Amino acid sequence: MDKAEIIAERNLLFVKPDGAEINSHIQFGRPYFTEEHGWCCDCEIPRIEKRRYGAGVDGIQALLLTMSLVETLLEVKRSLGWKFLWPDTRHETLPREIFEAGHFLRTRATP
Repeated sequence: MDKAEIIAERNLLFVKPDGAEINSHIQFGRPYFTEEHGWCCDCEIPRIEKRRYGAGVDGIQALLLTMSLVETLLEVKRSLGWKFLWPDTRHETLPREIFEAGHFLRTRATP
């Protein structure tokens, strides 16, 4: 994805089942409108996942659904033995935790 298109990205260390490590970024593009699909938002993880898109009724829904798409793609990889590490601490994270801060998760927890 061209740098001018990227509105947000998150850096992760991707660990393949054979132990090989790839440092990459989950990249999200600016939502855009098409006559064919409505609002779309591109995503890509260079060297990990090719460019794809999610679609919605507006730009926010397209972005949120694209984030959900990335989470699903990473869950599939996890089921195949991939691991995901925060580059600064090397702590493992799960796909469902990648876009949520710990504080946010605690505030959503039910008592």
